[in-house]
Amino acid sequence: MDGDLRSAGSIQISWLYLVGKDDACLLNISLQGRMASHLSKALIDIKSYDPAFKVHIRLHEPLWKSNRSLEEISVGILVLSAQLEGLCRECYTKSSGGIASEYQKEYFNKFEPLASVSIGKMEEYLTFMPHPTPSLKDYFKQSGLVTLFPKVASYIINPNRPTFRNQKSTMEGYFSHFSVMNQLMCLSHQLNSDVCNMGNHKYIAHQMALLYQAVIQGGSGISHAKKQIEENFQNIKESLSSQSKDQPLQLPRIQKEWLTLLTMDLLGLVTSLDSALAQPVQPAIRFFGQKNEIAK
Repeated sequence: MDGDLRSAGSIQISWLYLVGKDDACLLNISLQGRMASHLSKALIDIKSYDPAFKVHIRLHEPLWKSNRSLEEISVGILVLSAQLEGLCRECYTKSSGGIASEYQKEYFNKFEPLASVSIGKMEEYLTFMPHPTPSLKDYFKQSGLVTLFPKVASYIINPNRPTFRNQKSTMEGYFSHFSVMNQLMCLSHQLNSDVCNMGNHKYIAHQMALLYQAVIQGGSGISHAKKQIEENFQNIKESLSSQSKDQPLQLPRIQKEWLTLLTMDLLGLVTSLDSALAQPVQPAIRFFGQKNEIAK
């Protein structure tokens, strides 16, 4: 016992020697205070979580919030709906509604996070609407988006039991049609540029064949271009194949002029969205027309 006291005393003396007498007193008081704090009751009880202090995630929101017109709101929600409609795969749900068991993992891990972001953005757009602000469900019903995007509407109306199967949208031809229009525009622009600027027309016939396939998909509105390509394709191919392979291949001036006029004509039709090419996009046009009337 005496040995323990002696060793404790020697440790205390060494400690005082290292830190100084005054500092040692302060440290001793501090240590006693800490020990007492462990033994005494808490000065205040921690309250349960208050939702008012929740931190909202704003990663997908703009840095600057400004007022939006009714037309901008309509366009924004239409774009988000179109993006989300493409994610609503039929296999996710059963024909009677509800999530198919074999796709539950993919649905909740892949679709749900993306869908929640899109829905959140749509609801953000609605905050710019005049009061009383409609719910997203009511907005879809009132605006006619229910018929344009039935899968998205099904998810919004009943997110726990959506129905993606056998849902026919009036916008089904919209995206495929614009894909063809984009292909027509790109091919026409490239062919026009190559005919006018390239020193070698070796691949012009191949490019014409690609353009011909796009024209066929474009429908009856540009059938005149289909007929012109059929009439001139063989002549252009023969003009190029008859030339010496040792020199850059060049089309005759008259064929260059014809191709330039053809491609310019197609570019004009596509960029102006001529009435002959606008039929598959009529549902979207009617939607915007309806919104413009409401805004007036």
